[in-house]
Amino acid sequence: MEIKPKPSKYNVDNTKQINHNTETLTKQENIRVINTNITNRKVVTMTLIDNDQGIQAEDSVVHVFQGVVVENGDIESAKQELLMNEKVSKIIEDHNSKRANMINEDILNRTGNEVKLRAIKLKDLTWQVS
Repeated sequence: MEIKPKPSKYNVDNTKQINHNTETLTKQENIRVINTNITNRKVVTMTLIDNDQGIQAEDSVVHVFQGVVVENGDIESAKQELLMNEKVSKIIEDHNSKRANMINEDILNRTGNEVKLRAIKLKDLTWQVS
């Protein structure tokens, strides 16, 4: 698209001014395009936690995933990537085998009976991001 100069009442050549404005506009458009392609990446640690009241605090950490890259603050996508790429089912199986030998502290404190903890599912665990 070519911009034609408006005639000047003082007989001045406006061509330089128009060319300068066109270059500036082109630079501004390029800057806008570049800025929209920038992603906000952050490396975080994601911890899978068993919040069952019957488990001791030191046994509540199921697994720690370090060095997880999160783009544009999208934690849910990072969780899905971990669930697809990591062996989370094996991690939960290992945690459940530990739970099977643990006594439910909550029930023990309330009733005095020793009851073993039951297996837990992924939906019962919580994610902590730091």
